[in-house]
Amino acid sequence: SLVMMSVLLLSACAPAASSSPRVVYQDEAGMAAEAPAAMPAAPMMAAAPEAEAAAKAYDSSTTTAGGVNNAAEVKRIVIKNATLSIVVADPGASMSAIGKMAENMGGFIVNSNIYKTTTRDGIEVPQADISIRVPAERLTEAIDLIKAQVSDPATGVTTENVSGSDVTKEYTDLQSRLTNLEKAAEQLTSIMQEARKTEDVMSVYNQLMQVNEQIEVIKGQIKYYDEASSLSQISVTLQS
Repeated sequence: SLVMMSVLLLSACAPAASSSPRVVYQDEAGMAAEAPAAMPAAPMMAAAPEAEAAAKAYDSSTTTAGGVNNAAEVKRIVIKNATLSIVVADPGASMSAIGKMAENMGGFIVNSNIYKTTTRDGIEVPQADISIRVPAERLTEAIDLIKAQVSDPATGVTTENVSGSDVTKEYTDLQSRLTNLEKAAEQLTSIMQEARKTEDVMSVYNQLMQVNEQIEVIKGQIKYYDEASSLSQISVTLQS
């Protein structure tokens, strides 16, 4: 009991010079002892040379957006297209009418072609093909106007198909890759400006050129998805 009282008295009177708490305990012999202090932290490694830093910046551009906030609202990117085959009195006139309709809707003609084909009876008849793009939100309206060109609604539409493809995931991945690549390009540019050795400058420059090429490719893919989802394509075959 005297030993315990001495221990308590020593711990109460100890100076508070150190910010780290002292832990007092009794060893197996009943003597008071102090726990060893924590080991000092190991020193940080020196910064990597310019070439190694450039490689790390380049490698980081290949990562996907795993840190994207899933709670954020995601805009769905859907590509809708349609194909029709219709029987009309005058394929050439109907083709012109469909082209004007697309332009009036804010779209355009992708391609058009008029030619003659031979029936089983050996009779030559005119036929036309036209592909147009119209605003995606007016796709149904455009299809109805095209079908209005037929002479007989019961038999005039021989083929009608509307397809949709959700490319939201691909679009989001492309945007994430673009962001990472642009950040990598900025880092590589900064590293190249600070490099002193010729070999380091050339190494960073070559990697920067590769990153810029990937940026241009991804921008082209994003542009395609933007245009394809905002303007639906309708391919029409007109027979007489």
